[in-house]
Amino acid sequence: MRVCLLTHALTPYELTGVENHTAQLACALARAGCEVQVFAPCPSEGTWRLAQRLEERDGYEIHWLALGERHPDEEGNEPGAAEAFGRYLDRERPSLVHAQHLVGMGPALIEEAKRRGVPFVFTAHDAWLVCEEYRLLRPDFVALDPTDTDSLGRVFLARKLLDRLLPEADHQGLVLKRDLNEEARALLGDVLDGDPRTAGFEPEEIEGMRRRAEVARSARLEALRAVDLVLSPTQFLAGVLREGGVEAPLEVEPCGIDLRPFKDQSHTPRATGAPLRVAFLGGVSKHKGLHDLLEAADGLEGVALRVHGSSSDHAYSKRCEERAVAAGAEWCGPFSHAELPGILAETDAVVVPSKWPENAPFVIREAFAAGVCVIA
Repeated sequence: MRVCLLTHALTPYELTGVENHTAQLACALARAGCEVQVFAPCPSEGTWRLAQRLEERDGYEIHWLALGERHPDEEGNEPGAAEAFGRYLDRERPSLVHAQHLVGMGPALIEEAKRRGVPFVFTAHDAWLVCEEYRLLRPDFVALDPTDTDSLGRVFLARKLLDRLLPEADHQGLVLKRDLNEEARALLGDVLDGDPRTAGFEPEEIEGMRRRAEVARSARLEALRAVDLVLSPTQFLAGVLREGGVEAPLEVEPCGIDLRPFKDQSHTPRATGAPLRVAFLGGVSKHKGLHDLLEAADGLEGVALRVHGSSSDHAYSKRCEERAVAAGAEWCGPFSHAELPGILAETDAVVVPSKWPENAPFVIREAFAAGVCVIA
């Protein structure tokens, strides 16, 4: 069987959970005798946009699509991405498409597969299937109802406001209170809960963002009707998807991890009287809550904190690095998945301080596999 794993990003361009999981799943399916191909976007440096190239890796193929910076339309579709996926389907004719994520690509890729009669399975790693704001957070970290398109339209307006208020920072849709002065916080509050006109938005723009939220949600749910099976790693997320409007067959199926790298890795015990070795591992993004951990660790005796990870949120990452150094923590930077067992072998506890409704973070299972306790 030729299986296509469809994903929004892949290593080495992105190094967090879904990307590493997709690579591990490709290896596992190849070992099981499947012919595996991964279709994933990559930066477009050195080539033209929408160009496709082939890479052989670890028993499977990667069909890279050069996208570069993305500018999705009202329905959340990146122009040209679905058509490019259709050309791949016509050329390679996979027996099955198993999507891991389509953020930044769009739901139209589902329709390309169904138009050709290719069975389509989607593993939901978060709430993207029912809400464009897959973190289910407003910019002020207040929980967002995925069915509330009025609130989502206000989120879109708030992002435009943050573009004005923080022109030098890639805020990525979230902002800490400390990053805004009192007047800016008041404007953000008006956009999210009051009258957006006080922030300079005209009624037509306000209504336009609300309609955009409705269009994006409708397009996603319409595309999902063509999905043969949705897999949710947890009962929690399955409930979110059902309440959010997913009508496709849905089953709870936890994601596995590759235990082999941990079997031969012995844990280095902490010396008597030595500081407790605590680690943060993963994406250095606001919704992952690293700033809260750094604040808690500042001045705490008997703890050696190490931060492992990277982020495209460069302004936030730089502030966290400066805060980590000031707090006496060790800023270790990005790491490959192959390095993870060695990192965990030198760790006593992993902290997961997320500020969004995490579904099933792979780092927790990997910590358990290494015999490391988790504080979440």
